[in-house]
Amino acid sequence: MKILARCWGNFREENQFYHNTPFYHCPKFALFLVIATLLGSIKAFMLYQMVGSHGFFAPINSMSWHLPEHLIQILNTFGDTVFVLLLVPVIGRFDQRFIYLVFVAAIFTAIVVHTNKALFGALRPPAVLPEGTYFLTGHTLKQGSFPSGHSATIFVCFAVLSIKYTQLWLRVLFYLAAAIIAISRVWSSAHWPLDVIAGAVVGIFCTWLAYLFCRKYPQGLTLKAQTGFLTLLIINMLLAFFHDTGYSMVQWLVWITSVLCLLLTLLHYLKKPKLAV
Repeated sequence: MKILARCWGNFREENQFYHNTPFYHCPKFALFLVIATLLGSIKAFMLYQMVGSHGFFAPINSMSWHLPEHLIQILNTFGDTVFVLLLVPVIGRFDQRFIYLVFVAAIFTAIVVHTNKALFGALRPPAVLPEGTYFLTGHTLKQGSFPSGHSATIFVCFAVLSIKYTQLWLRVLFYLAAAIIAISRVWSSAHWPLDVIAGAVVGIFCTWLAYLFCRKYPQGLTLKAQTGFLTLLIINMLLAFFHDTGYSMVQWLVWITSVLCLLLTLLHYLKKPKLAV
């Protein structure tokens, strides 16, 4: 009980600090998100007009034969929502503004992605192509191809990271990593290239909407809201042990990450907070 009381006291102290700290203010980067959304939408439309929804799948997927299957499964796992949420408190350095922004962006993204999956009902590569003509790893998925949820998730994650960490080289690194993880969805035959581009656009656009929302409505930084966010994150860490990512070769990665994030979260709140923006 003393440990819990200590953690709670430190958490409340942090919350008081972040509640009185101005929210992220990066209007130029917000403009970049808008431009990236527009350019991504134009690119997706042009791709569809030129080669249809299945264009460029074969040359991208064929690259998989030259890559380690473990690597492809690891990259796909990094786009899994449950896995990304494991990392959120740690990669955000327990910044409650970061956690608030991620949750809002994730909610917006989930609504847009699942609405469009139901609306379009697009078939995935294994449901269309003859067996043996493509590289496949992980579970065989056939429904709900457009847009890619994994791509949207990872672009949300790295877009929010780019709002917190403003160094140019880091932002370039974040988006390069997001692009590689998104492409891995084509390598694994889970999606068509158009799905991946659309997912990236959705993730970037929803992050921009979430940024505007969080700046206008700071209620997500209250003690009650942040307690709820942290509770959900801890529950996710515990339930991750039973989560099937669809990639059995690297299931160990989810388990190890869950344990590490739980320990790091506990250690963080056991220590007296060193508060600085």
